[in-house]
Amino acid sequence: MSVDPISVLTSIPDLIERCIKGYDFLKDVKDAPNACSELMKELDNTRAMLVELQEHVSGVEDREKVRLSASLQNYKTALDKLDAVLKKYRDPEFKFTFKTRFKWAWSGEKEIKVLCDDLKQNSGNFQPLLLQMVKDLNDMNKRQQEADAEKAADILAKRLRVQNVVNWLEPLNSRAKLREVRERRQLGTCEWLLSHPRFASWYSSGSFLWMNGIPGNGKTLLTSFVIDHLKKRVMTRSDETVLFAFADFQDARSTDVVVLLRTLLVQLLDHCKPKDFIEDPDFAELEKTMQRHSTDRPRVIQHLVGLLGGKASAPWKRVFIVIDALDECAQGNRRESIAAIRNLASAGSKFSVFVTSRREQDIVDVLSRVPTISLVNETQKVKDDIRGFIEVKMNKSYLSLARLPEPVRARISSTLLEKANGMFRLVDCQLQSLAEAKFEKEINEILQNLPADLNSMYERILQNVKEQGQEAVKRTLWWLVGSHRQLRLAELMEAIMVETGRDSPNTDLKLLAGENLLEMCSSLVRHDAETDILTLSHASVQDFLFSDYLKGTAHHHNYHIPSISFLHRHTTGLISAYLQYGDFQNGPCTTPQNLAKRLEQHPLFAYVASNWHRHIVTMYETCFESGEQPPDIHTFSELSDDPGKSILARRSCRQVFYFGTELRYITKDGSSKLQWKEAWGEVVHEDLLNVTESKYKSLKDVGGFVLPYDWAGPSWLVNEAGLLWIYPRRDLSNTTSVEELDYMLYPLLLQGPASLIRDLLHKLPQFKEHVLFYFGTPLMISIFAGKLDTIKMLVQDLHVDVNTCARHYDCDHEVVSPIFLATKYGHVEAVEFLLQHGSATVFPPEPRPKWSPEREPEDGLSDIIIGAADYGRADILQILIDHGVDKNTRSSISDNTVLHVAVRYGRIDCVKVLVEAGCDISPCSKGLKTPLDLALNQWSSDLVRYLLNKGASFNQCLPQNFEDLWWAVGEPWYPEMRQYLVTPRGGGPKSQQDIEKIVYLLGKRLSSPPPHIIRAILDFAELWIVTSAERYESTKIKNYFPCEPYISTPPIAGGPENLVRRIVFTTLSAEEELAFKGHTGGLYSDSSTWFEAGVESSPGGVFMRIQDNVSTDKQSRTHVNVWDYQDAPPSIKQWMSKIKAGDKISVYPRARYIWDNIVKSVKITVYTSCV
Repeated sequence: MSVDPISVLTSIPDLIERCIKGYDFLKDVKDAPNACSELMKELDNTRAMLVELQEHVSGVEDREKVRLSASLQNYKTALDKLDAVLKKYRDPEFKFTFKTRFKWAWSGEKEIKVLCDDLKQNSGNFQPLLLQMVKDLNDMNKRQQEADAEKAADILAKRLRVQNVVNWLEPLNSRAKLREVRERRQLGTCEWLLSHPRFASWYSSGSFLWMNGIPGNGKTLLTSFVIDHLKKRVMTRSDETVLFAFADFQDARSTDVVVLLRTLLVQLLDHCKPKDFIEDPDFAELEKTMQRHSTDRPRVIQHLVGLLGGKASAPWKRVFIVIDALDECAQGNRRESIAAIRNLASAGSKFSVFVTSRREQDIVDVLSRVPTISLVNETQKVKDDIRGFIEVKMNKSYLSLARLPEPVRARISSTLLEKANGMFRLVDCQLQSLAEAKFEKEINEILQNLPADLNSMYERILQNVKEQGQEAVKRTLWWLVGSHRQLRLAELMEAIMVETGRDSPNTDLKLLAGENLLEMCSSLVRHDAETDILTLSHASVQDFLFSDYLKGTAHHHNYHIPSISFLHRHTTGLISAYLQYGDFQNGPCTTPQNLAKRLEQHPLFAYVASNWHRHIVTMYETCFESGEQPPDIHTFSELSDDPGKSILARRSCRQVFYFGTELRYITKDGSSKLQWKEAWGEVVHEDLLNVTESKYKSLKDVGGFVLPYDWAGPSWLVNEAGLLWIYPRRDLSNTTSVEELDYMLYPLLLQGPASLIRDLLHKLPQFKEHVLFYFGTPLMISIFAGKLDTIKMLVQDLHVDVNTCARHYDCDHEVVSPIFLATKYGHVEAVEFLLQHGSATVFPPEPRPKWSPEREPEDGLSDIIIGAADYGRADILQILIDHGVDKNTRSSISDNTVLHVAVRYGRIDCVKVLVEAGCDISPCSKGLKTPLDLALNQWSSDLVRYLLNKGASFNQCLPQNFEDLWWAVGEPWYPEMRQYLVTPRGGGPKSQQDIEKIVYLLGKRLSSPPPHIIRAILDFAELWIVTSAERYESTKIKNYFPCEPYISTPPIAGGPENLVRRIVFTTLSAEEELAFKGHTGGLYSDSSTWFEAGVESSPGGVFMRIQDNVSTDKQSRTHVNVWDYQDAPPSIKQWMSKIKAGDKISVYPRARYIWDNIVKSVKITVYTSCV
């Protein structure tokens, strides 16, 4: 039992007092039993306290322990004697009589008094110990609170890391889709599925189940039912989880199997505890990709399948996966994608996969051998669900049918059920037709002529459209199929008035109200009144528009869309015509109010300005897939025959595009308000159409500058790091036609296929090597986008120069080469191709932009092999070595070798590639550090072990502090390392007078030799003047450059020139631990804090980087850097040579962004020559 020390502190004196009182009470024979009972109880408590005291005595110093142990023994002896006196009274049979009371008081009086005096005397010795026990308890509670806080911070940091990856993966909103489908599912339907033998078997222990059916068969409704049923199951089973996704033809992203798999992966990450997978190499690689290239989301299906099946699913015994409508996925590589999903449920897998689709041939080929439920074979069960569907719809959705007489309602219900052919969709369309009937005769006619399938039903709907509304309905349907996002009703009402060959809308198609369009389109479309979004009501409507059935109809073939490529050519032509409207060719608006008015008059403008390039890209892609020749790109790049008007139109478009991508109608979250983003990306919800006085800076001077305030800008011109604040503000009227083309060409170059880019550069050959903003040349843009076919086309067909360099926004605006970009983003095939076509592997360093903070450029910008090591690209390292690049390449900037950089990055695979290729195992960098030094500073046990096994030695390392190597205790190499833990070399006489005496004696003995001879002798013996300074004060350095140094030496003494022979910098510091760097924490790579050296008497002089901290590491570490006049790299030698007698050497801690440099101490030792 643990005893509270505070209670111990107060209870021992209290016991003594009680014993004294007991002695007094014993005189009173009447109270003897109570006194005896209380005394025995206190005696038991005190023995427990003695155990606690004994534990604490073992922790004090030896000399004090002897004294306290003796006191404890005396105390225990007194208690034993007191216990002996009380022993017979503990007997349950003992009873106090008058005689025994009298005897107790009489015989015990003297003995108990003596015992109490002994207890009182010994208890005084325990007071300091008891106070220490109280302090220990408080310290223990404080440590526990700190540990709890650290644990909570660690959990929060891990959750934030996971959330950053989740946001980057851009999952679908599957939960919102499930809610929407659930609302359409009727209560009591779909339950038959639970008792189906194949579903029951899959639910119990099966790995894969495919449910298929015809269009409109209720597959999506059944999918939502399965998901809800599984979600109820896993609520009571902590070792199971359910993941789900819906493919939807109206959401282009959801038809990409890669996006579906990313959505499942995100759900898996959401469901499990971060500690279950946060340190997994797969997750680290995913996080690294996100940090290095935020636009490069996982695209390889097998990689995503591997992530799903790897450590991320480890916490569960069973993972249910439900995917609806595989048939709505893009046709491109659908067969291979579905096979990959099927393989998730391979033998021994913990996955149970449920998918639905139509029975299309490529899907049948892949899933023909898996357990299947065909809704075509479940006619009666589907019919029962349709019966419930009809009843609910007639009573709730179509109120006009609810008011009909019961016999009519019964006839409708029975007729529809009889002719439903298993299709909910068909019944729904028929119910809507019946609800529009005004006479019972109409109902009878409809029931007598019910279409037997969806194509016939849709044709019937078109027959009911009056002649004057047919063109409006046709254009609406075509826009809904061809648009790149869901459109609002107001946007569509303007869109249907757009015609090629016109510079203004066709007002003959202007509708009085949106309700008129909805009425004409009937059940072919679905309108969400809350968001104003209009969509096709079912995938079968889109199938109908492309179908040979519609093409062969006598009166409605004009609704038919010949091909998807035809549709996108047609829509792109409309986009081009729209931008030629006179309103837009008047130029951009000059006030927010005018812009709001323009957007009100032209609701489609925000969509067109933000998506025109996507339509051109899609047109080229679909033409390529169909083998058709796309139209002349010149048709779409020139918005007017008048160049001046064309420029004005582009400016109008760009005003909404850059001011604008973020100025759009949001549809993802169900909101239809016009929104824009303020500087830091916060979405501001406000109705721009009602703006009268702007309170947002980004709206001021909206028409006056090429760029709005700060970070507001188009998605392709700004990223998380920000770009636009660097770009100078320019009046819109001063932009040149070339700059306007830059704005137009960049999104096409980034997203377009090779055929589009070829056509663009044939028309505009001056752009082949042209640098666009900070995105580089067309070749660099294609490398950034990872488009190998475009890269090959540019080099082989258009003969662009593979060595043309340019500044790039994702490389801190440094000048970089195409092969550097390919290396940074891991495009292995691009690196091989560039090397084959003459790419250099070494590029001269370029000066940084004037507006950029002064600091040394990255090593890897000039030496590509160092860049490969810096970014952990072991495969590219091997390619470069095989190509003949020197494996011992040394950076002219930092003096690091490739091996140094590979160790800094912490990737043993890169280190192994270099060592196996025969690189120097122990090269020194500036500061005389070897790769083994770096591995020790990073606490990289595996790297230390590997380097030692390959011949590295501790005798080549700089000294290490014992305190910094606590982590290595227990390693087999630790004993060997201890003998090398010594102070830095160098010394000799510290007094200038001593050295001057030596110089005098040398001159006398050698008969006045030349000064350079004496200097050489002194240097050989390291007889130098020593000037040093050290400071031990904890300081937190924030964001960029403090004005004052942390420490400066006294003025140094020495000879007239080249006096500095060696400088030793010793720093003890850490980079504040935050949650944003993920897997690079604990490594030198990605450090945001460092130290620089400066000369105090040289204002405006150059600062030299001394040492980076280990990235996001709460543990302070000691680093020793030695700059020697013989071994230092050229840049440091030159810096040292300019130091004069009387100068002061200073150390500046640095930090950037949001990380702090926690400095504990710095020591500078300068060795100078006096000759």
